[in-house]
Amino acid sequence: MTLETALDRLNEIAVIMESDSIGLSESVALYEEGTKLLSVCTELLSAAEAQVMLARGGGTSVILERFVCSEKGEEPDNVY
Repeated sequence: MTLETALDRLNEIAVIMESDSIGLSESVALYEEGTKLLSVCTELLSAAEAQVMLARGGGTSVILERFVCSEKGEEPDNVY
């Protein structure tokens, strides 16, 4: 499963759970599915982070760099 697929399904689950049309048992099942998807996302992001660390030299220290999200060099509002 890709990160994008997992995030899409998490968004679907959130929309369904926010609606008033589901019962308790379906809510619990969706919650359980969501927690499993969250674990998948965490694992995928950790693996990607490890790949980036290796590509940058594999050191144990972390270098924080400001993320630039547009061609104009604007920073996103929620960087930190």
